[in-house]
Amino acid sequence: MNSNIFDAKKVSTREFQHNLSDYLEIAKNMPVLITRYGKEEAVLINPKHYKIAKLKYKKTNLQNIMSSPFIGLHKNKKEWQKKSSTQIANELRIKAWYGG
Repeated sequence: MNSNIFDAKKVSTREFQHNLSDYLEIAKNMPVLITRYGKEEAVLINPKHYKIAKLKYKKTNLQNIMSSPFIGLHKNKKEWQKKSSTQIANELRIKAWYGG
């Protein structure tokens, strides 16, 4: 079954509970969208697809942080003039998390 990552098998929670092993097999090839009372509740996906999506999100998120004008403003500070945007972002993150 070759499908697009955005194609999903839609199933109710009741159907999912009664046929769990079948939907675990389906999830190896395509996401399974689980609904409750017609509303989307959860998505079951292949762990490989999850890891890929997670890595893409981290990479995109890091790029967004680095292109932020906020990071560029801090380059005017004397102690950060020779540091990269990544170094500045890491220092700001550490200060925010641990104080300092």
